[in-house]
Amino acid sequence: MRSWSALIGLTAILAGCGGDEPAENVVGVQGDEYAFVMPASIEGGWTTIRLENTGKEPHEFALAKLEGDRTRGDVLKVLADPATREEGPPPWVQIRAGIPTLAAGETASLSQRLERGRYALICFLGGPSGKPHFLDGMLSVVDVGPDAGAEAPVPDATLVLGKGLRAPTLEPGERTLELRNDADEPSAVFLVSFAPGKTDADLMAWEEGGMKGPAPGGFHGGAIDVPAHSSVYYTYAFERGIDYALIDDANEVERRFRVG
Repeated sequence: MRSWSALIGLTAILAGCGGDEPAENVVGVQGDEYAFVMPASIEGGWTTIRLENTGKEPHEFALAKLEGDRTRGDVLKVLADPATREEGPPPWVQIRAGIPTLAAGETASLSQRLERGRYALICFLGGPSGKPHFLDGMLSVVDVGPDAGAEAPVPDATLVLGKGLRAPTLEPGERTLELRNDADEPSAVFLVSFAPGKTDADLMAWEEGGMKGPAPGGFHGGAIDVPAHSSVYYTYAFERGIDYALIDDANEVERRFRVG
């Protein structure tokens, strides 16, 4: 559930309805075993990437901006290089915010400002074969074009990431959270739910153990690698009566809440 970062999709929908209606720049992405269904190019600026896990396994949507005309093969070489695990990606790879583990059947959206250029969408999770999903095909490259003129979403709640993270008060239904990172380094938060008596440690152990047997809870995404001094917007359909938790392992923060 911990990795680089984020996303892209099935169709690009650019809608401007006139009057005072703000323009929208929404891109749909489907992830399954083992591919991303996505366009080869999309519009830039404020971009909402709507992610749907259509597979039977959990998947992740990590995003990185690539310098120049780098290819899918170039990214694979970086991921296979042991130096990447020790030192991080090379300078021509710039990490962007992404969505961590989404369970099968889950849908969520992440909105952020994307500059013009080429991006890679990656799933780092491991499959039954023991290999990461990107080696089985979940690695795609997309070209982002000029600013579509869309605006940032209007959030239902604003959460400041880090040690001061607070649990939101939300009504059931599709809600948008502004995830604001005021720190000098990238930050992350994971949205999960727990089976009775289970904890974040149980979820991590299950994931790192190859995700065998019943899951000790649910993976509902969140945001990874939120850039320093910026905001991204996470949209998810929250259900009444579910015990959710926001997890930030780096800062040892866990905030539980129940919707409605």
